[in-house]
Amino acid sequence: MLLLVSNPRRNCSLIEFGNALKKSGLYVLGHVHVDNLEEHDKDPTLNEIPHWLKLIDFLKVKAFVEVTIARSLRLGVDQLVRISGIGAMKPNTVLLGFKDDTFPRDDFKNLSSPYATSEFDNIFPLSDEKETLDTKEYVGIIVDIIKQTKNICLCRHFQKLNTSDMFSPKKESIFGTTAKAKTYLDVWLINFLSKEPTKTDITDSTSLLILQLACIVNMVNRWKRLKIRVFIAVDAKENSLQKTSRVSRPLGNVANRSHDKDFILGRPKNFYIDEDPSNREWSDIKDHLGICKETVRKRSEQTAVTFLYMPEVPKDEEKIY
Repeated sequence: MLLLVSNPRRNCSLIEFGNALKKSGLYVLGHVHVDNLEEHDKDPTLNEIPHWLKLIDFLKVKAFVEVTIARSLRLGVDQLVRISGIGAMKPNTVLLGFKDDTFPRDDFKNLSSPYATSEFDNIFPLSDEKETLDTKEYVGIIVDIIKQTKNICLCRHFQKLNTSDMFSPKKESIFGTTAKAKTYLDVWLINFLSKEPTKTDITDSTSLLILQLACIVNMVNRWKRLKIRVFIAVDAKENSLQKTSRVSRPLGNVANRSHDKDFILGRPKNFYIDEDPSNREWSDIKDHLGICKETVRKRSEQTAVTFLYMPEVPKDEEKIY
C-alpha cells in the first residue's frame, strides 16, 4: 500500500486509515518535493525524512517513508510508484487524495482535532492558498498509475473522519438531538457513470477490490464493530431471492463477510444516463452526478467510510474531467 501525501497537516486521518487498510502488509508514505535538484548543493529531501519519521511515531502507524524530488508532481509520483517497496515487496495499491476546492484544515492547529499538537509547528508548512494542481496533470497521474498495473483509490473527506469518537455511543447535543455513532462500512457496487448501472459487473476487478478493502478494514480490531453494507442497483422485476443471490453466490467468501446487504430498488427519476456520459454536456453530467450523490448521502448518516466504484479514466486527455 502506497499513500501519496502532499502535506500531513491535512491528511492525518487518511494516514491512520491507510494503516488499517494495509493490515499486516507493506505500508509506504510517499511525498514529492517539487523542485530542481540542479539548483541545490545538497538534496533538500534529506532534511525532510527525519520529520516524516517523527510523524510516523506521533501517529503510531507502522509505515516506511519515501521522499523524492522531481521537477513536476507527475514525474515525482511516477518515481515513487516505481521505486517504493523493499526488495521484491512492492505496493500494488496506491492511495491518492481527491482533487477538489475544499480549503485545507490544519489537523495540528485545530483544537477540536484529535491530532492537535505543537510538535510540528516549524515543519510541514501549510500554504494559505489552494493547491494549484492542474486537473489534466491530476488525471495524468491516475493514468500513469494504472499503466503500471497498480490498483488506485481516490480518497476524499477523510478530514471529517474522527476516529477518536467514531465508535462512541449515541450522544446528546446541546440542541437536544442525538448524534448517532458510526455503524457501517458501505460498499457501492454501482458504476454511476454507466449507461445501465443495474448491469454493473459485481464480479469484475473493481467490485472485488473495493469489497476486499472493506473486509480488510473490518478485520482490524478497532474497526470490527462496524458492519459492511453492500449496495447494488437492481431491476424492480428481481425478487429478493434473486437480489441476494446476485451478491452472495458469485462473490463467495468476500461478500459473505458482509453483515448487511442493502439494495437500491426501482428506478429513481433521472438515475440512468441515456447515452455515453462523455458525449453529454457537462451541465447534464453534473445534474446526474448530483442525483447520484444524493442517493449515496441519504444512506450514509451512520456510515464511517464509503467505498465507491470508480469508472474508467477517459482515454482522451483533452476531455473535460
